[in-house]
Amino acid sequence: MENRTIKIFISSSCELSAERKALAEFATEVNNIWCDKGIKVIPVEWEFVDPGLNGGSKQEEYYQKIDECVRCVVMFATKVGKYTKEELDYALQRAKEGKDPKRVDVLFKCDDFEQLEGKVKRLHKRLMRKQMFPEQINNFNTFESLKLKFLTY
Repeated sequence: MENRTIKIFISSSCELSAERKALAEFATEVNNIWCDKGIKVIPVEWEFVDPGLNGGSKQEEYYQKIDECVRCVVMFATKVGKYTKEELDYALQRAKEGKDPKRVDVLFKCDDFEQLEGKVKRLHKRLMRKQMFPEQINNFNTFESLKLKFLTY
């Protein structure tokens, strides 16, 4: 059996910090189940990145962490945080170049995309114009639906 490591960068603005932390905990639970099958799942949360260790900026350190991941999950609700958007754009550019992360999933916390407003709605429309794979842009309204979206990718 070949061992495989799946690092997943999880990003969102502070308004979804509970969901981000819960998703990282869920990824760790998935790891505990899959590790016997040789699959290691490692959530990478920006809260645990210490840019002081290499003397660089926080955002540059986040980009380095994104580079190490095969998947990036970015979540939005009612606002588009500057740094969350930068991380999304960076991950999308890397994926477009064929580099890691190979998969970028964008999740919007809403019942229906029609509910999105303002900058979040404009971001959703921009992503749809970029013609990402439809399954990579999704919505969730509860943590249970977020877990399901996470597992079905």
